[in-house]
Amino acid sequence: LLSAMVVIYQPVLDEYFSERINEQVLKRGSRHMLVRLEKRLDLSTLEKGCRGYQHQEGCGAKPTHTIERYVRALLVKYLYNWSYRETEERMQNDLIVKRFVGYEVLEEVLDHSGLCLFEQWVSEHHPRLFFDFILSQIDRDFPEERGGVQIGDTFAMEANAAQESVSGILRHTSRLMLGELEQGAGKQYQIISTQIDRQRLFGPKSEPGSYWLDKEQRKLRLENTVREGWELIPKVKACLSDLEDPLRRRIEYRLEDLEKVIRDEFQLTLDASGKLEQIVQLDEKHKGSYRLCSATDPEATCRNHGGDQTVGYNVGLLITPHAVIREISAATGAQPDQAGIAPIIQQQLDQQGVCPDVLIYDRAAGSGAIRAEVARVSHDQTRVVAHIP
Repeated sequence: LLSAMVVIYQPVLDEYFSERINEQVLKRGSRHMLVRLEKRLDLSTLEKGCRGYQHQEGCGAKPTHTIERYVRALLVKYLYNWSYRETEERMQNDLIVKRFVGYEVLEEVLDHSGLCLFEQWVSEHHPRLFFDFILSQIDRDFPEERGGVQIGDTFAMEANAAQESVSGILRHTSRLMLGELEQGAGKQYQIISTQIDRQRLFGPKSEPGSYWLDKEQRKLRLENTVREGWELIPKVKACLSDLEDPLRRRIEYRLEDLEKVIRDEFQLTLDASGKLEQIVQLDEKHKGSYRLCSATDPEATCRNHGGDQTVGYNVGLLITPHAVIREISAATGAQPDQAGIAPIIQQQLDQQGVCPDVLIYDRAAGSGAIRAEVARVSHDQTRVVAHIP
């Protein structure tokens, strides 16, 4: 009889148990950051901005987890700088975190893969939503943090991609481009496949590593790859008009990457009909700028900062003396530090309607040209304090 009653009243008992546990959690954790933030934060802006992630009407199953829980879970991940899996684990086992996100004590929480998909959607559709929301909450309680004195600097962010050799990136880019064609435009792919020499472009299956080759053999392999890669470009361009977006745009990007790598690294001699006759590898002084490093992440380039080289991005920050990040931007790694100073101030002005009264920076901002550019974009509101180079 008792077992039957427990089964019948289990939802009520679970709710009662959860309420009693949460009472104790709040009592003992009153100074916890999430408990204090819950009293201050109005998350309606975030929730409203993310409504589009879930269908609100029509056919289909009702979402298992509400948008409010998605928003709070992602906010917790950002606040503590946790991974997806760690966020899921802490939501499941830390009662204060679980309660903040919106779950009862015995409820199953959001899976890490679901949180990852949600963050990808947010990054694509509302990339500044969470950053601007947190900043607005800080400005509400600490209005003196707007404008005033800000400190600027840059740092390297390593790309999630391995640096590739010239032949490696040419082969990788070609393989990715042909793979997309095969999946999205089978007919065009079959036509191109009959026109290319795969063995010369990608090498035979039993091809030895380049470290086994002597200088002349490596040169021959590289020339074969360049020649076939160059001849692949017009063959793919000929079928672009038959492709639909977004596939066409993705293929165009790959073609641009392929052509850039070749032109940055080699001097090509063409005959009257446009056929490639001679390939000469350029020396370091004459190679192109912003050279690609990897087909996995074509936007990443090499950042050389005092001899410390990083394949990735050059990230700029504007921060207050109280360590509040006011603005952030990212450029490809090869962009000089000084090139991003005026744009990040312009970005802050466009997004927040304010710019620093005083900008403290290193020598990158010390030249007259950079000072003049900062004065122009800030409408003479920002004074630069920096060492003159």
